[in-house]
Amino acid sequence: MELIELDATAQRALELLTNAGMSDGSIYDYILPPDIARKDAPYAPYIYTEAEILAIWDVFDHLKPRGGFPVRQFVIPAMIKLMYCCGLRPSEARRLHVDDVDLDIGRLNIMESKQHRSRIVMMADDVTKMLSDCNAVVTSAMPEREPFFPNSEGGFYGKRGLEKTFRLVLKKAGVTGTGRRSPRLYDFRHTFATHRLYHWMNEGKDLNVMIPYLSAYMGHAQLSDTYYYIHLVPGLLEEMSGFTFSSAEAFLPEVGNDE
Repeated sequence: MELIELDATAQRALELLTNAGMSDGSIYDYILPPDIARKDAPYAPYIYTEAEILAIWDVFDHLKPRGGFPVRQFVIPAMIKLMYCCGLRPSEARRLHVDDVDLDIGRLNIMESKQHRSRIVMMADDVTKMLSDCNAVVTSAMPEREPFFPNSEGGFYGKRGLEKTFRLVLKKAGVTGTGRRSPRLYDFRHTFATHRLYHWMNEGKDLNVMIPYLSAYMGHAQLSDTYYYIHLVPGLLEEMSGFTFSSAEAFLPEVGNDE
């Protein structure tokens, strides 16, 4: 599975915006004013490197089932990988219903998320296959379930239980953070946006054109919310984007506060 795939949905995002009356279909609708981002108190989420993500995935791929929960090793890895691959909030992944996931066309319906906003999230083919494989196994064990990612009792996963498992996985993967703050599940959302930006920079894409697609994909009400999720990390930036840190700082305004 590729770590990120968003470009295939860019045209679809533009179509959705056009149908909603937010665009005339031209990419030039989305040239950003330089002062659009809010400037609040600084905050530094943890941005995972690609090597760290692969190490975390390797631990998840060796997760063991538990008594009374024979599909644990399928449910938890797929749920957390989805958070990164589609930039979902942890609560959005945990609360997915079976009916919210269309595996025929690779679509997630994110219903009543933050501030009661709903959105459509299109998945890359490899992500859709991952969920299809997970669904086939889980359905055989829990055919009448309501959650797409059920817990051992067939209900929706709670925040604490998932975070406890994730902390154990981080320890086994050797991902300890920077000392200022331990890595969180929510940081996969920050990492998704940041890595997508780096790849676009490396591909020579116009960020003023591309970031509105990312904003719509992540379900943000305003573009400044998306800027908050993008972080320039020395070392990682140069490796993934091909830009130097000093030259890349000019791309993004300063923002703050968690979503």
